Amino acid sequence: MTSTIRTSKSLPQEKVVSNFPSNTSPTKSSRPKKPKYVLFSSLNNYIPTKTTPMQIKYLILFALLSLSPFLAKAQSHKALAHAGHLALQEANCQAAMEYFESARTKRPTNTNYTYFFAQAAMKCHAFDQAEKALQNILNSNKPDTYYQLGRCQKSLGKYAEAVQSFEKYLSAQPSGAFAKKAQTEIANCHFALSQIDDSPYHIKNMGKKINSSYSDFAPVLRGDTLYYSSFRFENRKDWAVPKRKISKVVYSTQGRKGRPLRYGFNADTMFTANLCFLPDGSGVYYNHCQYDKGMKVRCDLYFRQKKKKRGWKKPIKLRINNPQFTTTQPAYYFDKQSNTPYILFSSDRDGGQGALDIWMAPIKDQNQLGTPINLTKINTQGNEITPYYDSIHAQLFFSSDENLNIGGYDIFQVFAPMLSNIEADITPLPIPVNSPADDLFFVPVGDGQKGFLASNRAGSLFIDKQNQRCCNDLYAWSFEPPPLPPETTDSIVTTDTITPPIPNQPKLETPTYTVTAQSMLDMLPIRLFFDNDEPDRRTTATTTRQTYLATFQKYYPQKEKFIRSFCRPLKGDEKENAQYEIDDFFEYDVKEGGDNLQTFSRLLLQALQNGEHIEIILKGYTSPRAKTDYNKYLAARRISSVKNHFTTFQNGIFKPFIESKQLLISELPLGEAQTPTGISDDLWDRRMSVYSVEASMERRVEIIDLKVE
Repeated sequence: MTSTIRTSKSLPQEKVVSNFPSNTSPTKSSRPKKPKYVLFSSLNNYIPTKTTPMQIKYLILFALLSLSPFLAKAQSHKALAHAGHLALQEANCQAAMEYFESARTKRPTNTNYTYFFAQAAMKCHAFDQAEKALQNILNSNKPDTYYQLGRCQKSLGKYAEAVQSFEKYLSAQPSGAFAKKAQTEIANCHFALSQIDDSPYHIKNMGKKINSSYSDFAPVLRGDTLYYSSFRFENRKDWAVPKRKISKVVYSTQGRKGRPLRYGFNADTMFTANLCFLPDGSGVYYNHCQYDKGMKVRCDLYFRQKKKKRGWKKPIKLRINNPQFTTTQPAYYFDKQSNTPYILFSSDRDGGQGALDIWMAPIKDQNQLGTPINLTKINTQGNEITPYYDSIHAQLFFSSDENLNIGGYDIFQVFAPMLSNIEADITPLPIPVNSPADDLFFVPVGDGQKGFLASNRAGSLFIDKQNQRCCNDLYAWSFEPPPLPPETTDSIVTTDTITPPIPNQPKLETPTYTVTAQSMLDMLPIRLFFDNDEPDRRTTATTTRQTYLATFQKYYPQKEKFIRSFCRPLKGDEKENAQYEIDDFFEYDVKEGGDNLQTFSRLLLQALQNGEHIEIILKGYTSPRAKTDYNKYLAARRISSVKNHFTTFQNGIFKPFIESKQLLISELPLGEAQTPTGISDDLWDRRMSVYSVEASMERRVEIIDLKVE
């Protein structure tokens, strides 16, 4: 299924458009300019508030466009285009798209604005928009328009159309700047068209409990815990407006919702990403990254040793880093011949083959790294990134945008018992592992029959409907080898023993559900959390007029109050860990409960409209601050608020179903009798009995079961 290829180093580095930001500063050598890049994608436009020269230009432009309407009317399209070029220089592709879109709206006949809008859209992976823009200027004076259109079409999986575009470019520009690249891309498209999706690999998106609308990447599995990096977090101390996103390391145990790694591991003002554990788990190599210019990101390698009990020692910045280049995506490799452990990484440093190359460096004393070695066998003039070495099968996996590929970054493998002497050919993994989009971070686990990868392929979550390829999701893959053919024989076997027929067995009926009902069942249990003594404080009533979402809207904004009240006496790591824990509770328990209730309600409406008869079963819980009898009243009020949600949802749309008993809501209120031991019931110790996560977790109602007829 896969084709054997060798890397090519004779093709020119593409300078007009690349998938990642380019370094605009002069290089010390004659090799292609290198991008300072890490695998994040941000769609934030921002106006800087500091006064570097580039930022002053942004402020002047902002003033021209926003505060001086008469000057903007005279020169607005030029100012907008200039702002777009500045945004491209700082790798802010979304801002550039907006500026050039505004400019070309004011001057529709200016094909330059449309061309640069397409350039910005391609950098943002908005290939649909880029394709439409380029198709509108095919008769312009831009000589590479057909070439860029072919690249868009290839990235969208339109391989036959891409071949036509590349051929039209070669026909018009046989000696053009991208002639060799166009020939290579034609070969890539023919290769893609020859592929058939019949490989033994199966790919599945890991869902919203793991993935976010931002990029999620760099998966690592240890035991039953999945560690990965997520670009969903705001840099609260950022000077940009709006504040730019950063990544943090997140963990998920047994498929639960991903949460930021605790004990002070993540930085609040820098990216934290790309974990690489030592085999014994005693330490971890990883990245801290910072915004370099605008949206460009540069990364350094760090090491942290794990404490004996829990938590991490102070981070050590490695001497192998170079402030002029990025050093990112560490992976572990042990050379059995020399008995030497190495760290693999991707870097754009001098001495490489092209842009981002894969390097390896021996682990020395105190976990510092020795002199790096370039893996020249696999590196090209393009980008090679996200290395992973499978020691069980002696295979190196990595992603490249230069080798024979079907679009974006593809995943490749090479058999390499010794990375210092790679002799085998490099082969791409088949469809569906590779796709027209970017496919990265291929990681086998266990015996190599399953694992993970990251991709921004169709089906990934996204921020903006106009750009559904913005961000990477994590995917689980499994490998199922085809069954062996049955054995055949020419002989006839006879036997005197006759096996009596097996009598008919009674069939056990198993319930079957519609897709909608099954989706609701998959969401259970849904946990809905309440503030202390809510709803309706200090009453023995068993019902309330409040709906759950009304109580949620008052409770969720109390996060900062809970953090202050609980963490006030704490210091150092203990305080930081407690802050993270309460923040996690509000973001991943309280908020998730409210969101899930609304999703569940919409699915419930679909099921009822399809004729299903449904019974919802609720349980109420309380923390143990009050007497048992009072807690039973409180649990009943909480269940009452959830019932009110269903009776008032979408202006009472469930009422006819409730009145006809097509929808039943059953309750099982519980008080302190069901509360776990060890949770404070001291009325005078509000810090522990009200503001602790342990007490907060008990103040809830759960939708625990669903009966469908």
